[in-house]
Order: sequence, then C-alpha cells, then structure tokens
Amino acid sequence: MKNLFKFIAAAAGILFALSLSACGQGDKLSANPPPSPDPSQPTDLSAAKTEKIERAWLDENDYSELGTDDISLDVRARYGDTFVFYVNGPFGYASAITHDYVGGVLFTYPDSQQLCVYRNGGIYDLEQAYEAGALTRNQLIWLLSNYNNGWNWSTTQTIIDSYVAEHEGTDPDSLSLRVYYMCNGGMFALFVDGDGDYTTALSQEVIDGVTFNYPTGQRLLFYGMYDGELKSSFTSLERAFERNLLTHTDLENIAKNLESNYIIYID
Repeated sequence: MKNLFKFIAAAAGILFALSLSACGQGDKLSANPPPSPDPSQPTDLSAAKTEKIERAWLDENDYSELGTDDISLDVRARYGDTFVFYVNGPFGYASAITHDYVGGVLFTYPDSQQLCVYRNGGIYDLEQAYEAGALTRNQLIWLLSNYNNGWNWSTTQTIIDSYVAEHEGTDPDSLSLRVYYMCNGGMFALFVDGDGDYTTALSQEVIDGVTFNYPTGQRLLFYGMYDGELKSSFTSLERAFERNLLTHTDLENIAKNLESNYIIYID
C-alpha cells in the first residue's frame, strides 16, 4: 500500500470537496441491497499480533527509520485474520477532507488518515481489501458505523441540516435519506424522506431519453452544488443535467440503481 492516503481532496471550510467534472460513480454496482451487515469480532490483540501488524505496515510504507514503538494501532474491526485499523504516529496527517468510496459505501475523513487493512501478512487499503475478498460489502456497511475517529459531524446530518435550513419548520428528526448515486465525494442523487405526503400511484420522469420509474409521486433530488438561481443546494435531476453536473451515463446509472434499489451507504 505505497499510496496510503489516496483520494485527498482539499476542503476550504466546507464538508464536501465539490467539482464540476462528470460524476461517474455507480457503474459497477451490484443489483441488490445487502441483508443486515455482519458484526465485527472482538478486536483485542495480543502484543505479539500487534507488533506483527505494525512491522508489516512499516515495511509496506517504507518507514525504515521507525520502529514499532513509534506507532500504535486503533483497531476498528476484525474478521478472522482480517483487521481494519488506523495507524497513529509522527506523520503529520494533512488537514483536508478525504474520501474512500468502496463497494457502494462512502467513508469521509477530516484529514488524510484513513483506514488500513491487514490480512495474512499483507497490508491493504479498503478498496484493495474489498476487491481481494478480504472484506465484504456487508462488513464495510458495519464498519461505517464504527470508523468515526472522534470527529463530530456526519455526511447524513450535514445534508439533513442543509434541507432543514431551506425548508422552514421541518423537523430534522423526522427526516432520513436514501442515496442512489454519488459523484466527487460530495454530490448525490437521493430521496429526502419524511417531509410531505406523496401520491401512491406509480410515476415516471424522462430526462435525455432516460426513464426513471418511481413507486410514488416522490422524485429523486440532486444535492451538493449550490444553485444560485434557485438559492438551494437541492435541485431536480433534470436541472442538474442541464447544468452539466450529470452526464447521460450518470442518468443511466442512477436509473439502474433506482430500478434495482441499490442504496449507497454514507455516514
């Protein structure tokens, strides 16, 4: 894992690092949502096991000048001989919002310190571990609830707070999100549930020849890039496409995820 701190995106006082580039996430997604996530096993490690993992991490990342006494592990999950952990040490982690998008699960960090994985003597990042079968999507979903390293914000709460700020009188405790697409770590196609009644009849939306089939009158929203004309961070998919925030391929992938009910998990 030579490039441990991937996906670093500078954030100037805001939670999300936003971009005008095409989205491109969601085109390799599974057809079905997972069952209940798998819990982790106890994460207490023996001194010998801890030292073995620390030595493997130092060797993998070319820290020959450091010893195992110079670093420590913060283990967040264990599945057999697969361990997921943070490495603490004298590294001076960069203060920038970073993202790791793996298996339809979004991990957002306040700096460049990200989770690492150890398995059978090897060190991996989350994506490598997932692609190698060391971690399943269900395990990633469980890990999302236990990866927070002491920061006091969440992506879900930030989106809900933005919605409440634009809809006076809305109770934030009544709201929840269903995310069906993500791009650039901070823009999403999603439903905001809990605010308003919708017709129960099937409905359709066609954008650039792509058909979205909805089980009710509720439509997907696009969130993440402030629209100065509407004075809102939430807009329709059609307007997002017109503003070049979504491509035709993005629309196809959103429609596919909606049809298969593939939900993207965020913290």
